[in-house]
Amino acid sequence: MEKLKTFFLILGATAGATALSAQTKAVADIPFDFTVSKVTMPAGEYVLQSESPAGDMLRLINKDTGKSISVLAPRTNATYRGGSTGAGAVIFHRYGDQRFFSEVWTPGGLHQRVLPGKLEKERNTRGQEAKMATIRIPVNGLK
Repeated sequence: MEKLKTFFLILGATAGATALSAQTKAVADIPFDFTVSKVTMPAGEYVLQSESPAGDMLRLINKDTGKSISVLAPRTNATYRGGSTGAGAVIFHRYGDQRFFSEVWTPGGLHQRVLPGKLEKERNTRGQEAKMATIRIPVNGLK
């Protein structure tokens, strides 16, 4: 009987972990090059996924090129909450012709925000020419 209880505990934990990972991935088509931390990523279709149970690391993977980056993106920093439809989104900050990845939000539980890096902070402090605009890209799918 004890072995049966242990089996069901392990089965439940595995199912819970699978459900958690299923809720922590999103796919988005990013139509422009952008910067994450100090790295410029090419335009393309991206998979965004949480790399840790606590949700502090985020990995962005370009499906066409295979180029990827992992960044610190704590869930506690997330600010975006979706529109009336509750659809997911990827948020960018734009300064002139430069775009910086900021945040990803999905109704399934992916809520992570990258703190501005040195390059974005420099652009933000350049005065009038550096006015920030926010770009919202809808999430194509959840996994």
